[in-house]
Amino acid sequence: MSGVTGGHEDWRPTGTIAALQRRSAMLTAIRRYFAGQGYWEVETPLLSSDCCVDAWIEPVVAADPAESSRRLFLQSSPEFAMKRLVAAGRTPSTRSHAFRAGEVSPRHNREFTMLEWYQVGSDCAAQMDLVEELVRTIAADSSMGPPIAATLPPDP
Repeated sequence: MSGVTGGHEDWRPTGTIAALQRRSAMLTAIRRYFAGQGYWEVETPLLSSDCCVDAWIEPVVAADPAESSRRLFLQSSPEFAMKRLVAAGRTPSTRSHAFRAGEVSPRHNREFTMLEWYQVGSDCAAQMDLVEELVRTIAADSSMGPPIAATLPPDP
């Protein structure tokens, strides 16, 4: 029967509608927060001819359809592109898809969303303050419903 695998309907979203709505509200709050702090949102390339620079991250490799002997890589982090902007004196933020081949488990997917930001001239203490304010701002946003901890199932 089409659309059914192993007795389960495979066309349904893997998350609940409530969780997807909550994620959407959270992403909107994050975007609003960073815009209010003077960051500007950028989109970084997902596909590159360069591999990630971290030896401990296993990249997802893709074949180049135009040149079969050439390997391309789905980016494991927007870091390289973001640091190029910082070197140019900019203060970027991004919410980007990232891909890692070696990190798969019941709580980890090969593809995930990564939030990354940089601020020219900022130090570690200022960034810790920013993270605290960001988390408090999102937690106080009433459009997201009850606290996340109240809606999570227990760990297996």
